[in-house]
Amino acid sequence: MEYEDIRKKLLEFQDDHKGHIRKLASMVQQLGGKPLKPSPDLKGYLIEGYTALKSVTGTKGALEVMRTNEILTNRKYGEAAALDFPEEVMKMIRSNFTHEQLHLQYIEEILSTPRREL
Repeated sequence: MEYEDIRKKLLEFQDDHKGHIRKLASMVQQLGGKPLKPSPDLKGYLIEGYTALKSVTGTKGALEVMRTNEILTNRKYGEAAALDFPEEVMKMIRSNFTHEQLHLQYIEEILSTPRREL
């Protein structure tokens, strides 16, 4: 990543994602369930490979992949927010969903801003 400010922001997003996974796993345990270990399925492996390939093309390619990933994540949170969970779960889902919406908004703003040659 050639741009330090963008790199730092994406690392913050990565930390958010890890935090979401930890908190969701903890919530599942509190409710008597057993959280799944985060491991990609076939779709996850394809996304991972696509991300790696596209990232080689530079900042713009990496951001385009991140946008795709954030769109998928936002879609999943939107689906979860439409379900009927206990209020404490819904509060976490809404909070995480808000973070993901902000991630997507940032990436789309950077990609649409002509101030940089990405």
